[in-house]
Amino acid sequence: MASVVEIANQALLRVGDEPIISLGDANERGRAVNASWPFVRREVLRAHPWNIAVVRTKLAALSDAPSWGFATAYEIPADSLQVLEVDTAQDWRVEGREIRTDATGELSIRYTKDETDSEVYDGILTECMVIRLAAEIAERLTNSRSKRELLLAEYEDKIQEARRSDGEEGSPSEFEEDAWVTVRH
Repeated sequence: MASVVEIANQALLRVGDEPIISLGDANERGRAVNASWPFVRREVLRAHPWNIAVVRTKLAALSDAPSWGFATAYEIPADSLQVLEVDTAQDWRVEGREIRTDATGELSIRYTKDETDSEVYDGILTECMVIRLAAEIAERLTNSRSKRELLLAEYEDKIQEARRSDGEEGSPSEFEEDAWVTVRH
């Protein structure tokens, strides 16, 4: 949909600045965007399980077992920002760059990928990236803390909209009643 430079230019326009030609531009705008983009990208992708960044994979167990607490360890993929689900284990925990569990054999997981190809972002994810990047560079380029705060509030609103929109693209999740709910019946 949009290149990183297009996202950057939309962010610059939001803070009232001129566009750049590339992330490597040797001016304050280019340096601000270049320094902020990787952190903003990872933060926005981690803020919500975006459909375009969710990956399913199977992991093989590591040969070295954890020293205590769990029977098996699995290395988290290098491009993972957040483990969302471990399907083949009931009790699991992320520690460092490993998943620890008592499961054996292959481990099926869903995770949020650090998607660096901005061309695959949908419209609302692109808009979230633009607003969050604008918030990140606003104070540096405008010396306005209030502009940054307004943009952060706009970003929070847009993330809420994304959660509603993205959640509609799939079957409804099955609701499991717990003991607190069923005790009333």
